[in-house]
Amino acid sequence: MRDSMNFKYLCQQYNLGRFLGASELNPGTASRVWKLDTESGAFLVRTLCDRKQGQQEWDIYRALRSGGFAAMPAILVPCVEQGGVCYQVQEHLTGTMPDPAEPGVAAAMAKTARELAAAMPAGMIHGDLGPWNMLLRDNGQLAVIDFGELRQGDPCFDFASLFGGVINHTPADLRRQVCGEFLRELACDRERLLEQLRLWAEQGIGEWQDRSEKMVSRFINARNWAEENLYDI
Repeated sequence: MRDSMNFKYLCQQYNLGRFLGASELNPGTASRVWKLDTESGAFLVRTLCDRKQGQQEWDIYRALRSGGFAAMPAILVPCVEQGGVCYQVQEHLTGTMPDPAEPGVAAAMAKTARELAAAMPAGMIHGDLGPWNMLLRDNGQLAVIDFGELRQGDPCFDFASLFGGVINHTPADLRRQVCGEFLRELACDRERLLEQLRLWAEQGIGEWQDRSEKMVSRFINARNWAEENLYDI
């Protein structure tokens, strides 16, 4: 697939700067991603399912920015097609996956999720919100990445997905404290949150049951821990 994208042409056509090189990063489950280096800086190039996805992500991006949510990569080229494959060009943000066990991080993740939900067009959700799709940047701010699973749904589903990630990425001895901080900042109805977390776990188990026993166990672990502890932390 890489050979179908002429990165030099991309740089010239969209004024990204003189092409220096491109390297493929760890791919997600639904797309491939390259870091594109030019004299003007670095960019991300990712594959899309089709032009419809590119248009949807572009529309949501503009709506989020208009709604005051800027904690995400800028989309520079919504969709360009070469060799029958659709690509998108984004700003390249640097950072690391946030560790919810670090002081203040879990609450910051919950705050970012609330701000994202408030700016999202009615009925739309990120669809795969979790520590794995957040970046803790060098300036200490969080950013949300990878909107490839955008869809209609209950905003609380994103909260539940992120909560499940916080549970699984926090050591057991710190989990009650960290999750308590997360939930207080999230300020979401807990019955509704648990309902959506069960749905998230059910969907995740269904997706991974024939692919990864480890992933299935993570969904089960998060669901079981939430059922046992949600109402008394």
